[in-house]
Amino acid sequence: MVRAEDLSLAERLLVQERLIDLGHLDGAADGVFGPMTRAAIGAYQTALGRTETGNLSGEEVSTLLAPLPLEGFDLLDNTDLVGADYRSGMSDPSLRNIGLGACQASCASETRCTAFTYNVGARVCFLKYDALGLSAFPGAVSGTRLASGLAAGPGDAAV
Repeated sequence: MVRAEDLSLAERLLVQERLIDLGHLDGAADGVFGPMTRAAIGAYQTALGRTETGNLSGEEVSTLLAPLPLEGFDLLDNTDLVGADYRSGMSDPSLRNIGLGACQASCASETRCTAFTYNVGARVCFLKYDALGLSAFPGAVSGTRLASGLAAGPGDAAV
């Protein structure tokens, strides 16, 4: 059993985000493993065919913390893509207090976006027109669009 206090705030937030994405937890991630999160963990365990305990095993934590395969993107865990931001949750409220899936979907919906970085702890998304470099950043998940995922939109030059 993994105790909540053994996980960083970023890890607890990501576990809750995944439970929300899987439909086991309602509301917003807050990093607190209270009764609602414990019930969601139990529902997750039941869905896996395991005994419902409300406490995560090491394997369950690893599964929930593993980067999700996002179609059309290569993911980098604990990595920030440096520079080339053209929109971010720092100035755009639509990219603030969102989950990883919503950040990726925002990038996927914009032709200009070739990469993104999502800060799990701050719940902020950074859309990028390029990936200029990599920097280790605990609690960040970055994605770069696969070449096959790029589609030129009206007025875009083919690359």
